Amino acid sequence: MAPLLQDKVKELRQGFTAENKKNSDRPGLSVDEARIYNLLAGGPLPFEEIVELVGLPAGLTLDVLTSLELRKYIRRAAADTFMQMNQ
Repeated sequence: MAPLLQDKVKELRQGFTAENKKNSDRPGLSVDEARIYNLLAGGPLPFEEIVELVGLPAGLTLDVLTSLELRKYIRRAAADTFMQMNQ
């Protein structure tokens, strides 16, 4: 693997580790749920932007959003926009 690519992979892995540590205040969330929940801490986001930012397939992202919504962690703010319940 090229050195620049290795550096980027290492950086991404460190980012995921940091995100997993943020999950400590929300026990019981999967890694994907925590990533999306933490992403929404910055405010409401449209579905397409969430898909882009988390890098998961659209179907899996929708499954995770639905799970978070049913468990009252997030809610739909508008047609295809999601936000944390406390916002």
